This record gives sequence, C-alpha cells and structure tokens, in this order.
Amino acid sequence: NGGAEWAAASGRQRPGAGPLELSAKAAARAEGERRRRRGAPKLCRDCAAPLASFPRRAWQRVSSLRYLLAFVCLPVALFAAVTTLARAPIGLMDRREDCVAPLTHCACPRETVCALDLPSLLLLGVARVGAYFDYALYMLLFVSKCNHLATFFERTFWGTFVPFHDLHEVHTAAGAIVGVECLVHSACHTARWALQGRLDLLYSHVTGRSGAIAALVTPLIVWPMLFPSIKRRVAFEWRKAAHMLSVVWCAALLFHAPTQHIAKLLGAPLLLYALDYLYGITFRTYRVKNTLFTRLECGTELVFENPEGFTSHGSAGYILLNIPWVNRFQFHAFSLFPHPTLPNHSAVCILRAGDWTTALWRELDRPTTRPCFVSGPFASSYATAMHFDKLFLVATGIGITPALSVINHYHDTDRYINLVWSCRERSLVEFYLRVGRFDPYAWTVISYTGKEPLRLDALRRAGKLPPTLLVVTGRPDFEKIFKNVVAGIETGEGLPARMRE
Repeated sequence: NGGAEWAAASGRQRPGAGPLELSAKAAARAEGERRRRRGAPKLCRDCAAPLASFPRRAWQRVSSLRYLLAFVCLPVALFAAVTTLARAPIGLMDRREDCVAPLTHCACPRETVCALDLPSLLLLGVARVGAYFDYALYMLLFVSKCNHLATFFERTFWGTFVPFHDLHEVHTAAGAIVGVECLVHSACHTARWALQGRLDLLYSHVTGRSGAIAALVTPLIVWPMLFPSIKRRVAFEWRKAAHMLSVVWCAALLFHAPTQHIAKLLGAPLLLYALDYLYGITFRTYRVKNTLFTRLECGTELVFENPEGFTSHGSAGYILLNIPWVNRFQFHAFSLFPHPTLPNHSAVCILRAGDWTTALWRELDRPTTRPCFVSGPFASSYATAMHFDKLFLVATGIGITPALSVINHYHDTDRYINLVWSCRERSLVEFYLRVGRFDPYAWTVISYTGKEPLRLDALRRAGKLPPTLLVVTGRPDFEKIFKNVVAGIETGEGLPARMRE
C-alpha cells in the first residue's frame, strides 16, 4: 500500500526478501534468544480466536449493564406495568362512573396520573413502564462518574466482578437509554394531558414544571455527547458545559414525583457524586511544580515529576489536567504513560484538536516549566492488560498513549506485547518512536498515512528501533495485518512476504 520501510537498527535485509519480510534466520535467532532469556511458553494455537469475536467482545464491555437491565430494570418495569393495568388493590385500575367505554375500570389516583379512556391508559402505561425501567439507570449515571471511588475499588477484590475501569462505557450506554426514555416519557404524558384538555398542568403543577425542565435539557445533555455529527461541529468545551446541565436535570427530577420517593432514589447517588468530586478536588488534585511543556508540530508534550501521593497502581490510566495559565476552570482528560528514561516521571501528549488544546499550543512559543494541576490518576480500559501474558494492542492516532503506557510499564516483564498503530501525524509518530520502549520479542506495526516523510535516521543510529518494529506507509489493511502478525507469531518464521501485497 504505497511502499514500506523497515525501521530497524541495522537496516539490513535478506537478499531477495520483500521490504516487509523478516528473514527466517532472523526470526529463528529472535525466537531462540527469547526462549533463552525469558523461558517462553509454547506458542498458543488459539491466539486468533479473539479477533473473530471482536464485535461480540465490544458489547461484552458493558456486560455489567446488561445484567442490570435483565435483573433490575426489566423486573421493575414489569412491576410498573402490573400496577398500572391491574385492578385494585394490586394496581391503579378501579371502577369509576366517569370511565369512557369500553373501559369499566380506569386509573385516576391523582390529577397528574389520570387515564379515563383507552388511549390515555395506553399512554400512561408506556410512560410509567419507561420511567420505572430507568430508575436504576438514573442512579447509575451519577455513580458511574464517581471516578475516585471507582479507581479505589478497581484495586480491590471487587474489581474482579465489576469493571470499574470501564464505567465510562456503562455511563455512555445508560445515558443513551435514559435520553430516549425521558423524551418518550414526556411525550406520552404531554399527549395524555392534551387529550384530556389539561395542558395547563405543564406550568400549574410541580410535576409538569419539573418534567418540562428535564425534557428540555435532556437533548442538550445527551445529543452533543452521543451523535458524531454534533461532536464534530461543537467544541468540547461547549459540549462539556451542556453536559453539566445534568445537575439541573437531576434537581428537576427530585421534585417530579414526590409520592414515588424519587427524591430519595436520585438524592443518594447525587450526594455520592458530590462527595466524590469534593474529595478528588481537595485531596487527589496535585499541584505539579516540576513540569516541562514542549510544543510539537501537532500538539504539546508534557513531562512532569510525580508529586507525592500520585501513583497509578497499574499499567495504564488517565488524568484530569488543569493549566491555570490557559484556563483556571477547565479540567481535561488525557492518557498518561510513565516516562521511559526519567524515574518517577510521567508524560502526556496533548493533541491540538480543540479550542483549549490550541490555546495551550499557541502559548508555547518556547518550552516552559510553569506549574499545572493534575487530578488522578484514574483506571482506564487498558488496566485489564495485567491479566494476560500475550497482548495485541490496536490503536489509531492519539489513542496510542494508553497502549504506550502498557508497553512501557510491562517492558521488563515476560509479557509479549504486539502493537498495530495507524497514524497520519508525522510528529506524533516520531515522538512515540522516541519515547516508546517497544518489545523486541513481539511485533510492532505502525501504519503511517501522512504526507511528509518520516525522519528515522537518528532513531536508527541511536539503536532505539528493534528489528521487529515495522513502519508501513499508506492506508493499512488491518485484516491482513492482524492475520499475518498472528501467523508470524504462531509459526515463528516472521511476517510473510505477502504482507507487502
């Protein structure tokens, strides 16, 4: 795909070999050296199996949410359906003189929940079932963002059962469900009140007012974070500000249904979230005095000495970064990796992609050591790397940062860390080739899709590039790369020549 280049320290190839082929002799030497130094186990014959089930595994990332839906949300929704449509004393249905035929029993426990005809009863049933289904998700939305609490439990035995490192995925999935349900719930109640000629309840009753507020802010909270078309057009700072309207949304729901104890259901997780935030901003937000900000072509490199009490307890994580001399009020999340040469130092690569990152980049006409604040670190999805001996990391663009954290952290262990990375930013590729400690006993394939030629001569002369690191130019065929890397690992003969096709 447009040519390729061996990024090897020696730059030598077997005569007649393709540019993407590691010679059998070199592979045999590497395999023998690996077994002598590491006592490597036998090659696994099932290494390719996870690739075939990738879509299924993507859904398994929120498996805990599926269990919540199956064992909590659905039974509660069934309870709501029964109590809405069943006759008293089990449900709301009671014999009334004002029921509209064909109904002989109808529901009207209070003026905001009144259905005297069949259409109104169906609308009431849909609204109540949806609300009851989402009660647990309402609480989960705030509990899943207790980042400091989740990071603590990730390091305990409970982390074996609950994916505390992946609660953001659960938060996203739950938010999408709640965003749809809130609008459906509001539409059903509004339509029912319109059929009854009681639209005045939208402003005359606390249930109507609070519901209208929640319904109006729901799209502002959910849509900018959910739909890619909006995410591309709206800056992160504005999307984040809109997302904070969730506090208004929750406050409105606290007064929405006083007879259903919703204030207690939502008040507890909201209080927990507030306490977690206050604890983090007070005790786990550190002022970093020894920093070094350096401007790159595509962003900013930050290297800092870990302050006292700052520890990741794992291979990968992220921090919330606040730079007062850019904006005192904004915290931004960035993946963190241990510095390869400076002990007790961490590094962050900040891609110039938004208003805040661009403002930071423009401030750095020369390197600076001005202080900043970091909160965390927090566990990320890559924290599960510790549970595996053979790793296959896949990344695109700036997503290499958490992968690099795993590579640097486990470089001196017996794990085999294979990497496939696609990137179009030249300075980003050169930066990570400089700071990465790539595994000399596993494959690293970098697909460079940029236009400017890479400058690798200095890295070769410095001996920073192992012979198992491969830089390919042009658009990658990931399926071909995955299969051939697995084949090269399994056979011990290196990458086949057909990879250049």
